[in-house]
Amino acid sequence: MPAPDAPPQAEQHSQDPNAKPQYKQLDLSGTWLSRQINVLNFGTGRLSAEDGERFLQWEEIRRWGTSFKQCEKRRQYLLKYSPIVRFMTEKVDGLGANITAKHFPCNFCVDMKAGGFNPDYGMELCANKLSSQSHQEQVMAHGNHKSLIGGLHCTAHMY
Repeated sequence: MPAPDAPPQAEQHSQDPNAKPQYKQLDLSGTWLSRQINVLNFGTGRLSAEDGERFLQWEEIRRWGTSFKQCEKRRQYLLKYSPIVRFMTEKVDGLGANITAKHFPCNFCVDMKAGGFNPDYGMELCANKLSSQSHQEQVMAHGNHKSLIGGLHCTAHMY
């Protein structure tokens, strides 16, 4: 037994290198507290890889409604006031296509992209991947070749 004046000894923790890490359970109940706990557990690596992926998907879906409304509002503003977007649409309109908001649909995308030409939709905007109005403006104005492809697609009445 150590003397009463001796400093306390640190406890010895034996760690088994073969032991599985202790992960926290993912809670998707939707309450404010459960979300905060999930964010903390995800940020500190206390969720399994599978639960971490599920958490990211859940967060993306949770934010979808807000990002979709923002995308539509920004799209209208940019088509009306952005010099580069207006220039691009005027040039494509010169090919005989009448570019409107319907040619820039806001969609939910699972790919890691912010948008691009899609023959089924036009210049698709990935609302859940756009971080700001300037980001959306860059996507809408991205590359004259994309715009020309979109314009030629419109003039051929393929969609």
